[in-house]
Amino acid sequence: MKRFGFARREGAATGKRRITFLLRLLAGVGVLLVGILLGFYLFCPVDLLKDRLERELSARTSWQVHLKRLTLTVPPGLRVEGVDIAGGLPPGLLSPLAEVTVKPLWGALLSGQPGLELTAHRKDGALNLEWRRNGSLEGSAEAFPLTVPLTANGKLKASGTLKSAIFRGAWPLGEKTESRLELTLTGVTLEGLKDFGSARDNLPIGTVTLTMKGQGKVLEVQKLESSGGDLQLSGEGQIMLASPLGLSRANLTLGVKPAPNLDQALRDLLGLLAQPGRDGIYNIRLRGSLAQAGLG
Repeated sequence: MKRFGFARREGAATGKRRITFLLRLLAGVGVLLVGILLGFYLFCPVDLLKDRLERELSARTSWQVHLKRLTLTVPPGLRVEGVDIAGGLPPGLLSPLAEVTVKPLWGALLSGQPGLELTAHRKDGALNLEWRRNGSLEGSAEAFPLTVPLTANGKLKASGTLKSAIFRGAWPLGEKTESRLELTLTGVTLEGLKDFGSARDNLPIGTVTLTMKGQGKVLEVQKLESSGGDLQLSGEGQIMLASPLGLSRANLTLGVKPAPNLDQALRDLLGLLAQPGRDGIYNIRLRGSLAQAGLG
């Protein structure tokens, strides 16, 4: 009995020593990780990292990307205050951005498909993208202001607020990649009409909804309509996606039905672009790259 009691006490002491060793090991690893993180945050060459990101983004997208200020975040991530993008996209479509943050998808680190989350802010709106290692890409937007030029010289443009948007697809695109885009824009307005002889410079379009679905690099318009404005829009056609995005080609037909009280100068302008059908609808083509699309 004494030997058994002694062996039991010795086993318990050995177990305590093992637990103490494991706790010390874990504490040492924790201190080491904290030291590495502190060293990273204190001595990371932020300016060099910002310059490198500008070069890489400009080279990979064919855009001219300028980052005003880059900082590190906790948990580990990057925050950029002030992003200007020029070239390859319609001016004002994504630039300028007040703030962009990039961080890992922490919940996916152990799933075998890690990824990154990007959030961009402009005024009170936000644009969010999630990309995973297998190429899957999901995006959403809320209250994000947009401006898109409709003529090559940029005098005629459309502005509005991207109230909601959902995108599901993959990047890079493959032949079997399935994509879907749903978006709703509110407060859409045509601007710059005085340059075309109109008595007023702005024309309200109202709310525009768009649904597109595609496979590979081709997106087909499934639904395009507007409501609540002086023009009633409908549409069909497709967009051929390319890299960089600004080189994507649009081949769309817009059906435009003016309200009875539409300014006569604007009716004449529509007549220059197309002749109305028996139903009073002007079918206008929108063709060209996303960076320089033209009406005709």
